[in-house]
Amino acid sequence: MRAVAGLLLLLLISGSACKRGEPELAGWLATDPSTDLRLEPGAGPSGEAVTALLYTMSSGGVYAIEHSGPPPMVNDRPSLVLQARATRALYLAIVLVDEDGREYECGRSLTPGDWRTLRFDEFEGFAAGTRLVLTRLVDRTAQLGSQGPVSLKLVGLTQ
Repeated sequence: MRAVAGLLLLLLISGSACKRGEPELAGWLATDPSTDLRLEPGAGPSGEAVTALLYTMSSGGVYAIEHSGPPPMVNDRPSLVLQARATRALYLAIVLVDEDGREYECGRSLTPGDWRTLRFDEFEGFAAGTRLVLTRLVDRTAQLGSQGPVSLKLVGLTQ
C-alpha cells in the first residue's frame, strides 16, 4: 500500500514539475493548440508582468493569439505599444478585424536579444469610426519559410 501511495505521490510531483502553459490567458486565446501561454509576474524590463508564448513553428504555418475586442485607441486610431523579446528573429503583425470581417494589419520585425519596443499604429485602410471586434497577434515568420522553437515574451499585451 505504501509503495502505491509513494508511486502516486511521485507521479503527482513529476506531473506538476512539467506543467505546461495554457492555450488561453487573460482573454487571449492561442489559435494553435500547441502554443503555451503563461503569465510571468515581474519578468519585464522594469518589473512588469510578462505574457510568455512558447511554440514550435513549421514552415508555412500561422501562429497567433487573439482577443475579442479592439486594441487601445488614440485619437480614434488603433495603437498598441509592446515591449518584446524573443529567442529568434520574428515578423509579428497585429491584425484587426472589423464587424464586417475586413482585416487591417500592421507588421514589425523583432530581432533576438534585449527588450525592444514595437509600435503597432499604422493600419492601412483603417478609417475613424470603424467598429473593431477582434485583435490578433500573428507570427508570420513560418510563412516566410522559417521553422523551429520560439520563445516570445511581451509586455503590454494584457492590461
